[in-house]
Amino acid sequence: MTPTIPDEIKQRVNNQIKTCWKIAKNTYPDFKLRLPVVYYTKRGGVAGTANSFCNRLNFNPTLLMKNLENGFIAQTVTHECAHLIANHVYNTDCKHGNLWKRIMLDLGVKPERCHNYDMSHLKPHKWHCACQTHNMSKRMHNAMMKGVGRRCKKCKTTLSPGPLTHHLDPPKRKISTSRIDWTGTSFRKDKICEPTKNARLLEIIDMCDGTQTVEQLFNDVKKAKKQIRTLARRGYAIELNNGKIKISC
Repeated sequence: MTPTIPDEIKQRVNNQIKTCWKIAKNTYPDFKLRLPVVYYTKRGGVAGTANSFCNRLNFNPTLLMKNLENGFIAQTVTHECAHLIANHVYNTDCKHGNLWKRIMLDLGVKPERCHNYDMSHLKPHKWHCACQTHNMSKRMHNAMMKGVGRRCKKCKTTLSPGPLTHHLDPPKRKISTSRIDWTGTSFRKDKICEPTKNARLLEIIDMCDGTQTVEQLFNDVKKAKKQIRTLARRGYAIELNNGKIKISC
């Protein structure tokens, strides 16, 4: 539910806008932009927006009321005012570039592009994986309850409803041949699969008797990785055991 903004808070916002306009007029003599119209209809995680075409400011009432003591009026209101002033003074869309930053410094505020307000109220639903608790929005929560799956980017496990109550061991991942340190590794031939027309692969298979190293076989570790991956795609099993590579069907 969108909170109602008291008249006292609206007056504080208007006073801050007037202060910014006064500084702009003293700093830039040609600045003649009238005071903007202020709305309080933004929702979600956006703290505020500035519309230079309509000379309008729009703020998020929820974040405003929750962050009165965290510098919303001093930082966010000034931030949006700087957009209107910069676009009017330089007659271009300055966005968050150097011209906008210069205006912010003239207004006495650090030119920060994004806010760091508490956004936990936007994601009230708790889901967990094997390593941590995830906060989900109402929309995502409803979708996941209907069967939409989500995985943790860290442990790769599927999320389950509710907070994490105890630590779970993530599933063991298979060793990827592309992540093995091949330097000095020896190869051993177990048995041969169906014949291949690639003469170089036949030569590799015949030489894998457990005595040659990667340098002796290929003279290049990168080429060794490529050849072993080719063998894996052709049906050979690549197995790492005690630092040695075993190639088998």
